[in-house]
Amino acid sequence: MARPGFYNENRNRAFPFLLGTVNSQVLGPATLRHLPNSVVVDAGFIVGNNAGFITDVNKIYLARVRRTGSAFRFEFGSDAANLVGTKLVFVRFLGDNGYLAEHVDEWEVHLTSQSAGPCDEPLWSGYMVSGRIDDLVALLPTDGSLERQADDATVEPALIQNLAHTYVRGVSLANGDRTRVVAPEGCPPVTWPFPTGVIYPGARCIQGDILFKPGYNCSIYQDAANNGLVFRAVPGAGDGQPCVETPVFAGEQPPDDSSLYAGGPTCNETLRSINGQGGPNFTITPGQGVSIQPDPDNNTLVIDVSMVGLQSCNGVSQVSESI
Repeated sequence: MARPGFYNENRNRAFPFLLGTVNSQVLGPATLRHLPNSVVVDAGFIVGNNAGFITDVNKIYLARVRRTGSAFRFEFGSDAANLVGTKLVFVRFLGDNGYLAEHVDEWEVHLTSQSAGPCDEPLWSGYMVSGRIDDLVALLPTDGSLERQADDATVEPALIQNLAHTYVRGVSLANGDRTRVVAPEGCPPVTWPFPTGVIYPGARCIQGDILFKPGYNCSIYQDAANNGLVFRAVPGAGDGQPCVETPVFAGEQPPDDSSLYAGGPTCNETLRSINGQGGPNFTITPGQGVSIQPDPDNNTLVIDVSMVGLQSCNGVSQVSESI
């Protein structure tokens, strides 16, 4: 709380407004430039991280004083990107001539990309200390309002604290998408019943004491010299290697014709080599006594060692193997 002498002094100067933006002589229609110095003797404002307020660019100002009966509404506004259309409103009544202080928060969220959640905070807040409300009667003898014109009633910049990019409000967790199978050329595309290639959010706005635990193939250590935590991918560290696939979000499902979240065949569903010869392409050529018949409906090649055209001994057995 400021000392009374400070308020007494402010009744005779423009503070908390910039010099020349209030207390002008009335020569025409009254505006906020004619607001007497004695009416508002102190004020201060805090703009939050979501306000879009840029120091040395944006302003806070008294936008309107409206009288209804014996009540006077002091409406402060700003030209910051996300404060346009919001107001901090302080109410005084005729006869309130002492040094009355009031604090107001503006919680309304105007950002279309932001929904209400535990990390929400006031877009901005402020306080106002009033002096002699009766000095407004000459400008507002009946119901009506004093409107701001040009740079009327602009708040002293030193009374504005901008919190943008100054602190951590909370920690949120999310997973980036996994590497997903791509259909070979000429094959139908692989489809999933959910968006892919996006960030999948998990916990939002974790606050308070936070404990970080290393998960699969992860290590965490504290870098005291740089005041940080370092997260590293290390095979087998933390919770070790996962025994099964881990979904990147609740409800993730594999695509049709696959048991893997990433899609495609498993290792035991893939032909990787024949007699030690690796792929990805194989050329199988029949010789004498051997024929090859494709079975495209079953994605199969039938290799028939029929010995046709060759001399053979009796008692040759037939062998069938799967590869």
